[in-house]
Amino acid sequence: MTDADAASDSASAPTDRRTYLRDTLQLLWPEPCQVTIGAAAKDSSASGVVSADLVVIPNLRRPTLVLPRRPRRVTAAGIRRYKTSAGFSTRAKLGVLALAARTGATDLLAPRIMVTQPDGEAATIVGHLSTALGQPVHIALYIGVSRAVEKPVLQLLGDTGEAIGFAKVGVNDLTRALVRGEAETLRRLGSARTTTVVTPRLLHAELWNGLEVMVQEALSGDSKGFPNPAVLAAATNEVADVAGRTRRPLADSSYLVGLRGRIDDLPSTPWRELVSGTLHHCVEQAAMADVSFGSWHGDWAPWNMASAGRRLVTWDWEHFGDDVPVGFDAVHFNVQDRLVTAGDSAAHAVADTSARARAILTPMGVSGDQADLVLTLYLIEIVTRYLHDREDEAGTRMGQLHTWLADALARQHSLVSAPP
Repeated sequence: MTDADAASDSASAPTDRRTYLRDTLQLLWPEPCQVTIGAAAKDSSASGVVSADLVVIPNLRRPTLVLPRRPRRVTAAGIRRYKTSAGFSTRAKLGVLALAARTGATDLLAPRIMVTQPDGEAATIVGHLSTALGQPVHIALYIGVSRAVEKPVLQLLGDTGEAIGFAKVGVNDLTRALVRGEAETLRRLGSARTTTVVTPRLLHAELWNGLEVMVQEALSGDSKGFPNPAVLAAATNEVADVAGRTRRPLADSSYLVGLRGRIDDLPSTPWRELVSGTLHHCVEQAAMADVSFGSWHGDWAPWNMASAGRRLVTWDWEHFGDDVPVGFDAVHFNVQDRLVTAGDSAAHAVADTSARARAILTPMGVSGDQADLVLTLYLIEIVTRYLHDREDEAGTRMGQLHTWLADALARQHSLVSAPP
């Protein structure tokens, strides 16, 4: 989920967040472990061996970050490294909170969670990861909004607070597939000869207790926020070239076959009919358009990257794919940047991208007369993903399709119809 979408979801029901927190903890510390949250936690240690003593930031109504209460330097490091892509103001607030944790203030201010077990042999995620990585680990658990694609994300820290890596845990069919897919992508990218794009090494991938667990190394750059435009353009092109580029008419492409199949698999709704009709119009108008196909990251956005000199450190590769129209990443970046950096609505972010489509796509080698077609296909692609992942039910800004989709596709309908 994007930072922008997280902000828009802040009004979600607190009870949903707390329920999701409890359910997630019980998955990571399965029975016979017992999870006690809130005031009763401090007295629960009498019921068994303490497996985890945790604190919740900022509170139980809006749980965002779950951290070990001790060692304090680990608590502080987990807070300090949270949201590394955030702006200066947020980073400053996190710095103050980290200092408070280092002095033990979180013992007084933050709610506690106690996990106990009847003996020392129960399987836990901490034990599994410590064994898999060959060293003791502490985890900081990120809590998002309960929705179809949400999965536990764990920051892994050593005894002195050093960053070991990040783990993702797939908990259902959809998220297990996403975690498996990202692990395979990282294996593949690990052998790719990229000169601008830096990807994390895969440290561990295994099915544990019915959950798909993947660990990647912790990467950081020397600056956050909007990357150098030249470096960004080079990196975006390098991702598109991972498997090479091909050119073929849209009507003859395997991409079109796959996209149609994914749309057909969606539940029958007016949204499916709208994207299906728009795709049919595209094929009618541009069946023989010569389209360049390549790879894409799938969520190419400022919070999934950091500059490192003339290179770009990147992460969150779970939506990576091949054989898509070149330019999808560039378009996606602009839409998401407008949402977050400019604070635009989804409608304005998409309208801005449409108005600037040629300028955005020219660095990708997409000719001016193909830019509107590529943007239209991107919108169909991303909405198909949203509908498949039930983002339209989650309340995120881009998931609120009624606020932008019909107008955006109507605008693209007329642009694709226009002669070059």
